[in-house]
Amino acid sequence: MSADLEHSYRRALAWYPRSWRERNADVMVGTLLDVAEAEHRTRPRRAELVGLAASGLSARFGTFLEPSARNAISTIALATGVAYPLAYFAFQLWSPWSMEHAPDSAAFGLRPVINPGLFIAAVWLIALAIALFVPRQRGLKPTIATTIVASIALSLVYRVPGIGNQWYGLMTTSMVLLAALGVLVLIGTPARGMRLAIPTAVAFAAITGGYLAAQLSIQGLYFDERYFWVTISGPLITLLGCATLAAVMFGITRRTTIAQTIAVSIAPWIATLLIRFLAYDPWNGLALIGIGAALVGFGAALSAAFQHTSTVRREDFTRL
Repeated sequence: MSADLEHSYRRALAWYPRSWRERNADVMVGTLLDVAEAEHRTRPRRAELVGLAASGLSARFGTFLEPSARNAISTIALATGVAYPLAYFAFQLWSPWSMEHAPDSAAFGLRPVINPGLFIAAVWLIALAIALFVPRQRGLKPTIATTIVASIALSLVYRVPGIGNQWYGLMTTSMVLLAALGVLVLIGTPARGMRLAIPTAVAFAAITGGYLAAQLSIQGLYFDERYFWVTISGPLITLLGCATLAAVMFGITRRTTIAQTIAVSIAPWIATLLIRFLAYDPWNGLALIGIGAALVGFGAALSAAFQHTSTVRREDFTRL
């Protein structure tokens, strides 16, 4: 068997933590080489490399995330990743309540070159169908990897001079958010059945509310996606602040799974808002960073105080 093939597999295992590689790398590489030899291959299959990357990321997150938290985060990320482009298509692209501009939006909406959001929505829908109906969710990780690569690539294309002003669809802000959600899907195993369908419906309803609020605020006129983010920024900041406090409180009471699930699930939204504010309104962006640091510091202080109180009570009980 080619030494180059073994080197390729060992390089792919760099996605895993060093401690894992020290224990398992030789066995894993041996198994992969046996499979490749049986299939008469001299290079890794792309599906293998994607699977190793996803499993490696999962193992890295597993060093500080509980397995149940990773699976819950993956479920929430998949539900949100499906809901966002669908809500965009239904309530901005199609825009049934925006009658003045609906014919134009429908015409542009059927041109994937101008509106690649259609492609992104389709791939996320395929991922949802795989998660719900395909045994062992085979093919889910490569599909999600496709959404990540496509989102990053399209967000870069959008910034090329002369192309962005002809673009009709999801913008860089949303593409980056969807790429981040895709990464979170890969760190665990999404739920199936109603445990996935219900979060998807809830996420769709919540994002739809943002689009409807934007349309109503400008009396049915058609709007681009920038206005959507402007409309939801205030309520979203409030919700994210409440979620951060909830994660802190669950962490203090040692409900680790819930705390980790909330904290990691809201991270892409916080990062997206910060990037947007720092790009368009740096002072508000810095203010948000300060508020976030204050909340984390407050939580750390409460946690330390709680642990100190618990220690004192145990010592008093021991003395009795």
